Amino acid sequence: MSFDLDTLFGDADVDTCPDLGSSGCPSSASSSLISSALLHDDHAPTCDDLDNLGDMIRGIELRLEQDQVIQLIKERDDWRAQAHELAKRVVELEKRMASKAATGPPMDPDFVARLNSLERENRRLVTDNLRLKDELQDVERKNSRLCNDNEGKSRKLRGANKKAKNAKDVAVKEEGKAKDAVNERDQRLKLQREQKKMMQTAQAELTRRDLIIQGLQSDLHAERSGAPHLRHDASTADETIAAFSVSLKINRRHFPLVKSMLADSQSTMTSRIEGWYEQFKKPRAEKIVGAVYVDAPDTRIGVDLNDDLVEILGGHGGPPHTGAEHSGRRSMHGLEAIARNAMDAHNCAS
Repeated sequence: MSFDLDTLFGDADVDTCPDLGSSGCPSSASSSLISSALLHDDHAPTCDDLDNLGDMIRGIELRLEQDQVIQLIKERDDWRAQAHELAKRVVELEKRMASKAATGPPMDPDFVARLNSLERENRRLVTDNLRLKDELQDVERKNSRLCNDNEGKSRKLRGANKKAKNAKDVAVKEEGKAKDAVNERDQRLKLQREQKKMMQTAQAELTRRDLIIQGLQSDLHAERSGAPHLRHDASTADETIAAFSVSLKINRRHFPLVKSMLADSQSTMTSRIEGWYEQFKKPRAEKIVGAVYVDAPDTRIGVDLNDDLVEILGGHGGPPHTGAEHSGRRSMHGLEAIARNAMDAHNCAS
């Protein structure tokens, strides 16, 4: 049995790329430029770098394809060496078989099994070799296609570099305009911030004055209403000023005549009310538990706020109370009536 090694592996010399020598693939100088660019990529690209970028990319891709082709060729050579070795062993075994066949002894079963195994291994190697040849052809076609693509991309990149250069010139001109616009914007923003600060200060002052006006309006409304109220004197003590006014309709011509009398009456009433309040603050032991009293000995006015009657000038009506009258609707109405009667009695006594 013999083997045709030329049929197994062929005689084609594929140690180098068929297109390496053509004008479409880069030279060793381009490879050196690629290596230099890869080792010194820490600087900013220039226009010259952009012009050579297409050649650099094409060289990198071609270098990768060459490495793959070299690897496949190396694998093919390994398989070829194994095939030669196996062929030698097969020839030697054939000679030994022929010599043994001449002598006539029977063949060893182990030897026959080994021979069959070598034949199967040989067929497998032939199949692998064909597969590797197909892969090598595919890689070569892909390499050619990539070379063509790189050439087209290089042309596009050169056009893009030209456009980029023109755009750079335009950008330099626009940069000056942008700087002027930025300076103008900064000045405008600074002025706006100053105006905003002034406006906030004015708004705070306006808010403060509005609060003062609202307080004055509230005080004016309370003073003009005539109802008893406390004056806001900004005091933190427990004591403050209580005020109420007395209003009556008179003829305008009579006011100058009674003005002094009204002032005297006001002073007298103020003194009497102050004395009444001093007596009111003093505790009384004889007050009924649960009742609420408003007493003024100098005016002789005593009121049980839980009763429906008013004690005026020493009189008293109704039985004594124990504070059980503090609940219910009747208690509220009684308290309102007592308050009205007390005010009427106070006005009459004045």
